[in-house]
Amino acid sequence: MLQEYRFTVTHVPGPRNELPDFLSRNPITQEVPAECLQDDRMYPELHQTQEYEEALYQTVIRSQRFDEGCTRDKARLWIIQQEGPADEEDRRVAKKYVVLDDLIWFRKHSHRALLVPTEMRPRILDEYHESRLAGHPGRDETQRAIQRLYHWPGVNKDIKTYVRTCLVCASEKRGAPQGAAPQRPHVPEQPWKTISLDVLGPYRETKEKNRFVMVATDLFTKWVEAKPTQTSTIRSMIQFLEEEVFHRWGFPEQIITDNGPQFRSNVWRRYLTRQHLTHFTAPIYQRANPVERRVQELKKVLRTKEPREKWDQHLSEALYNLRTRTNAATGTSPSELLLGHVLPRPGDWAVPLEAQPPPPPPRKDRVRRARDRQVIYQRRLFPRPREPQLQFKRGDQVMARNHQPGHPLDKKWTGPPRGHQEIGRIHLRARPGRACTSIPLGRLEASARRQDADHPGRRRNMPDRCLGGV
Repeated sequence: MLQEYRFTVTHVPGPRNELPDFLSRNPITQEVPAECLQDDRMYPELHQTQEYEEALYQTVIRSQRFDEGCTRDKARLWIIQQEGPADEEDRRVAKKYVVLDDLIWFRKHSHRALLVPTEMRPRILDEYHESRLAGHPGRDETQRAIQRLYHWPGVNKDIKTYVRTCLVCASEKRGAPQGAAPQRPHVPEQPWKTISLDVLGPYRETKEKNRFVMVATDLFTKWVEAKPTQTSTIRSMIQFLEEEVFHRWGFPEQIITDNGPQFRSNVWRRYLTRQHLTHFTAPIYQRANPVERRVQELKKVLRTKEPREKWDQHLSEALYNLRTRTNAATGTSPSELLLGHVLPRPGDWAVPLEAQPPPPPPRKDRVRRARDRQVIYQRRLFPRPREPQLQFKRGDQVMARNHQPGHPLDKKWTGPPRGHQEIGRIHLRARPGRACTSIPLGRLEASARRQDADHPGRRRNMPDRCLGGV
């Protein structure tokens, strides 16, 4: 006990220290009471007031007794119980409610439920849905838990609205199946107006130190240009575009790429501005990038070539295969549509002129026929949806599905995205700060964010009675 105090040891001579010396030489012979041996008597007495939180049920009872609307309803019910109902409305009220112990109760089949005043309804909803002991149950379970003890007019509607607008439930739980956004494929108009660019690899390093393949496709003719490279930097891509595409076929108007980091660099943006090129990025789905189809075909051809360690040497031969194959969308081969003739094979020049197929139509007719065929082909491939899709407008609060969570317990939905928003036909472009994010409409749903003023228990124009005009 003495260790809790700080002492200063000072020597006192015996003549000046007579009283302590006398006490030590004359011990008390009588027994010391037990309470004097306790350490608690050495500490100062503390006067504390402990606050106990009132139970929710008792809070509702107290609120009902002091609520003005409930007081008026209680007087009305008391008159009905004493004198009988005066009209049909009184009979409905008397059938549903009763006054017992100076409280209003809702009649149920097996028991009674306490009527909740208007000011207490938001707290009841919060306690039975968002509290730690509730754990954000669904609508049905929230209704069962609340209606076991409480009731108010429109309780089911308030619970349904409350659960539906719960941001935590919308983020963590899987909601109703969301229909995919309508497919609106872009129909190219003429050769080399719109191209698609992609990078393959890294692959097994070849003798020439090549590990990547850069692929560019003309979306109209399906003509493919590709080149093996050692790196996949944006400067090597620009060099590939200029040497293999732009200086050979001309500069396009639009370039479509994936969301790779190379295409978000400042070097790429400055180059696009300098060459007057418009850049579009495809969604995260591979099928959304038009070059992916040509990429898959190119990979299939390369897999048939031996030895595979020399895949970069087989690339030009694989391009020849792709350029001479008939495309299902255009109805002709890329070489015939672009060059006006089929690339001859070895020995084709020995075929007599009268035995050769008729020459293709003029360029203008070839372009028109290919454009019409692609429109028909894409209509058959992407039919119009029968069900109406969700329509969003600028300023709407939306949430996006998280397709690639980093942890099994991560949220299934994220959002709402902050910042400036632009709603397009297929995408939402949100700018949370300086970065720009493109989200397909098929991954969006209306936000469940609940404003405090829109709380189901805080409805406007509520009647001044707890019974709500029943």
